[in-house]
Amino acid sequence: MDGGHRAIKFSRIYGIMDKIYGEGTHFRIPWLERAIIYDVRARPRNVASLTGSKGTLGWKACGRLAGLDTTPDGAAAYLPPVLRRAIAGM
Repeated sequence: MDGGHRAIKFSRIYGIMDKIYGEGTHFRIPWLERAIIYDVRARPRNVASLTGSKGTLGWKACGRLAGLDTTPDGAAAYLPPVLRRAIAGM
């Protein structure tokens, strides 16, 4: 198993197994079992904010947030607007 990946085993006899396999070498029977591999690496997310002043001056500010994939869906939906307001306030 490569780094940043996890897998579960599917057996033709027992179905999906409960154990989650991480990095390393794991035993499986070729015809009977197969691995279902998931990529669990955290990817950075870029958040941009287009701001303007009272005049005609406008500028774009960007922020980078790492590890957002590991947060619950509520936090993933809430953090970008908060970051946009924080960036706009700079």
